Amino acid sequence: MSSPGERHARGQILSLCWGSVPGGSLFDLAEAAAGVNIAAISVTPGQVLDALDAGTPAEARRRLDDLGVRVTSIDPLISPVPGTPPPHEVEPRKRALFEASQEDCWRAAEAVGAQTVNFTHFLGAPRSPDAMRDALTHLVGRNSAHGLASTFEFIPGTAVPDLAAAATLTRDIADFTILFDTWHFARSNGRIEDIDALPPCAIGGVQINDWLPSDPGAPYVPMAGRLMPGDGCLPLADILARIEANSSGLEVGIEVFNADLERMDRREAVRTLVCKSQPYLAGQAS
Repeated sequence: MSSPGERHARGQILSLCWGSVPGGSLFDLAEAAAGVNIAAISVTPGQVLDALDAGTPAEARRRLDDLGVRVTSIDPLISPVPGTPPPHEVEPRKRALFEASQEDCWRAAEAVGAQTVNFTHFLGAPRSPDAMRDALTHLVGRNSAHGLASTFEFIPGTAVPDLAAAATLTRDIADFTILFDTWHFARSNGRIEDIDALPPCAIGGVQINDWLPSDPGAPYVPMAGRLMPGDGCLPLADILARIEANSSGLEVGIEVFNADLERMDRREAVRTLVCKSQPYLAGQAS
């Protein structure tokens, strides 16, 4: 597993998250990343398992190697987290995210060489902090036994709604850190000073996007409406600088769920996302 000292010596670098290539396969995502010189991607377990249905792990690795792209994270693992709805209760568009087991994530990670699995409580029902911590301690330990680090992505409205709750959940558990998504941070009324209060190396992953406050009374639609960096009001450069001070050399994954992007040519959409995200990275040597 990577330690902070083994991270990127020149500071943060961009990676591409599956949400920014809607409907794409593992190789669609890898090809989109390669086309803009992005070397790292995070993918769903289903994307990897679908690729394995069409070929062997060796073939998948070879194709990724030919593109110069590595899979660094399997995201998300939801099903074993307490309070998670069963797949049949989830709308069809999101259902596959709830069907993957922890064993599926191990298989996917081994096949493509990913080092991290990201847990989250997406659409989860309330559970006590103690119940969440007990369950995640066990689940993270199982990942660790398979050579995998774990992160947890906090989401408002769940049992881990904000940065403080994520810090409490992950504290003092080996191989377990926070996945920090700028969208969820904004929606949870996070303050950039909260990042400074974290213990060192508390953050293990970052997802970048932008945000504007919703109109009063407007319904919240999960996995929709995120803005490209610079199109909202978040102080992204300051946020990423403080994350760099806490946990240096992280990959910053571009994750923008946005209907306008879906209507664009895929290569042009990813190129635009990269151009708009790059200026906010912290710790880059001149």
